[in-house]
Amino acid sequence: MKGCDNMAQWEEWSPWTGNMIDDEMVQKLLKLSKVEKYEKGEVIYWEGLDDRLFLLLSGKVEVGITSAGGRKRTIAIREARTFIDDVLVDGLYYAVTITCLTPVDIAVFEQHVLTKAGYEDPRILDCMLRSVILKLQGLSFYLAGQTFEDTEDRIYFLLINLAKKYGVKSETAYYLEKQLTHQFIADIIGSTRVRVTQSIKSLKNKGLVSKKNGRFVLFIDDNHKVMQ
Repeated sequence: MKGCDNMAQWEEWSPWTGNMIDDEMVQKLLKLSKVEKYEKGEVIYWEGLDDRLFLLLSGKVEVGITSAGGRKRTIAIREARTFIDDVLVDGLYYAVTITCLTPVDIAVFEQHVLTKAGYEDPRILDCMLRSVILKLQGLSFYLAGQTFEDTEDRIYFLLINLAKKYGVKSETAYYLEKQLTHQFIADIIGSTRVRVTQSIKSLKNKGLVSKKNGRFVLFIDDNHKVMQ
C-alpha cells in the first residue's frame, strides 16, 4: 500500500467515539441537565448558532457537514457516554448537523450552567477538557487522512483502525463487527460510493480484505500484523 509510513498516525483516528465518561460522572452531569428523546432520522442540531451542550446517554448519532452543492461529509459517529460535540459550548456558529442514526436519549445542558459547574467542580471541568482534546486530536488525524490522494489507501487504513478498535481477532484475520455501507465509507473519507466500490474490489483482489455476512474481514500475515 502506498503511504503506509506516512499514514501511521492516522491509524489512531476513529470515526466512532463512545464511552468517554464513566457512570459516576454521568450521574453527576444528569443533575445539571434535562433529558430529551429523539427518534431515528431526527436532527438534533442544524448548523448555526447554539449555546447548549449535548451528552449522548444512549443510541448513536452522526456529526456531518454538507456543502453548498449538497455533497455530504461525515465527520464522526458518536455513541453513548460521550459529548456529541463539545465546541457547541462556546455559543458560536458551528457548521455541522447532528442526526440520529438510532433512537437516542440525550442530556441537554445550558452553556452557563455547565460552565459554572466546571469552575465549582474540577472533575467536571477535567471531563470536558479531556473530551475536547481527544476530539481535536481525532479531527487532526481526520484532516491528515484527507491529504492523501489514494482513495484505496484511505479506505484500507480506515478499515484497519476500525478493525483494531472494534473487531474480533482470530489467528488469521480481524472481523469488523460494525456493518459499513459503501456510501458511509465514502462520506467518511471524502469520496464517492462508486469510487469506494471500485477500491474495495481492488483490495479484495489483492487479498487484503474480504467480506463475510456483510461485514469486512482484514487478513493478518504470519507475523500477526494486518497485511499492508
